[in-house]
Amino acid sequence: MAKLPGLTAIDATGEWFDPEAKRRVRERTKYVIAALPDQTDSVRIVREIVAAYEARFKQRSVGLLQRRDCGDFGG
Repeated sequence: MAKLPGLTAIDATGEWFDPEAKRRVRERTKYVIAALPDQTDSVRIVREIVAAYEARFKQRSVGLLQRRDCGDFGG
């Protein structure tokens, strides 16, 4: 995730329904929070990271929530 200027990663447990096995599956996961500038490039970078994660860990899907907000890190 070196393309992100900064992030917070939290260890979590995820759960999803496997339609082939007809059961719920629990697995370790990461919850990642990143603050990015409101630019087209930011969306592209995040989608590249999601695609790389899906490929590396053989994921069927990766959840992605985006929202606009206002923040300040001071300094």
